[in-house]
Amino acid sequence: MVNDHFADAVAKHAGVAANVQAELGHHGLVLSPESPNTRSKARIMAQRDVDHVGETYRCEWHAKKEPNRNRVHFSLPDQRLGGRILIGIFVDHLDTE
Repeated sequence: MVNDHFADAVAKHAGVAANVQAELGHHGLVLSPESPNTRSKARIMAQRDVDHVGETYRCEWHAKKEPNRNRVHFSLPDQRLGGRILIGIFVDHLDTE
């Protein structure tokens, strides 16, 4: 579902997180970007960086299957990816503090 609808929702709502979340919620997805508290910490946000074909992408959005585990992190749509998103695979829960 993220792959099918996220890029369109971001474009439709000009990246406004609450509107993107509401639209994808209609598809049964619970997702969000990292909190402002987490985003304010460069070291912690760097854990969300993924290297792909010589480029670095930040996977700061995540879909939540459960409150504290089973999250799927992904990037915003990016022109370097032809407007697609990149799924970041992280085995452990990423730091937030």
